[in-house]
Amino acid sequence: SHMHRRLRTGVTRAARVPERLKKFTRGAAWAAWVAGAADAAENYCLTQMLVNPAADGYAWPAALFATIKFVVLGVTLGWWLVMYVQFARGSARTA
Repeated sequence: SHMHRRLRTGVTRAARVPERLKKFTRGAAWAAWVAGAADAAENYCLTQMLVNPAADGYAWPAALFATIKFVVLGVTLGWWLVMYVQFARGSARTA
């Protein structure tokens, strides 16, 4: 089936990645949860600013959480792109 072929191709691609890079890649994948938590915290701060405009103490934390979110996402997506270009691109034609 098509799904079985895609799964087998993904496993074949993953097998080409050196073990030391797999560990970092797993860490980058788990870091996406950090981005999600930072996004939730940012949303909380922004909501507090909307509900109570006098609550100006939420502006810096919102900016900090947004920065964390985008840095983590940038690193994670950048790493995914590097891994894709290095190990997966072109293997779909040969699989």
